[in-house]
Amino acid sequence: MPGTLQTTPAELAIVCIESWPHATLFLESAEPAVFWMNPAAEKCLRDWGATLAGRRIQLAQRERQKAFEDFLSRATSEVSSWVMDLSGDGRALVFRCRLIGETGFRLLTVFHPENPPTSVPDVGALFGLTPSETRILEGIVDGRRADDLAESLGVSIETVRTHIRRFYNKLGVNSREQMIAKVSAYRVP
Repeated sequence: MPGTLQTTPAELAIVCIESWPHATLFLESAEPAVFWMNPAAEKCLRDWGATLAGRRIQLAQRERQKAFEDFLSRATSEVSSWVMDLSGDGRALVFRCRLIGETGFRLLTVFHPENPPTSVPDVGALFGLTPSETRILEGIVDGRRADDLAESLGVSIETVRTHIRRFYNKLGVNSREQMIAKVSAYRVP
């Protein structure tokens, strides 16, 4: 096409991965040594006290290093996950790893508390929810309380409860657990 950039698929993939908000690294399978990482990975390692020693990731929590290396060594073509507690107060890093075909590389993605691993696409449209119902549903799925949502949205707690009853009905669920299970099926990395 005239006027289009001459970009290879590989170049386009790297541009995309560099802009991802999630820390993403390519590791050599044999080592596992860091072959490449995006800027989010550099920031994540720096912010959470991990360092690179000879291209190997060294965790600030030395007692977790062996468990981390074992997790990496067990990587297969299926995505596996490992969680590292950061502080004992529920904050954690979530690591996801998988082998990349026959390339000899692993793809490691790291999610941290300020950048959780999943988001819910517009399930409101899927289930016929109003914009207000969708905002409240997303807040609840993210772990917020009804009174907190009411305050932040500038509505009464009864309004929030009314929206909750309505989207429970539209989703065909009877409890918070059922609602989260139904909506979680649509969460994406």
